[in-house]
Amino acid sequence: MNGSLLSVGLFFVLIGGLVALRPHRTMNFVPSGEWTDDPGRAKRRQERLARSVGLFVSVGLGGGCVVAGLLA
Repeated sequence: MNGSLLSVGLFFVLIGGLVALRPHRTMNFVPSGEWTDDPGRAKRRQERLARSVGLFVSVGLGGGCVVAGLLA
């Protein structure tokens, strides 16, 4: 078991989960011009993109590091 790799994996799971659960509190994935043109569409797109990135970081990177940390 590799403790440092496991810690990094848990960090990724935590960060990815926060991004997925709170999509408007993270960085802006939608260009500012889209927010002024159509705020409703921009809000939906921001939520979709932030959740996608959050799930990828949490499950993909975090899960992979946790599994590798447990197997190493």
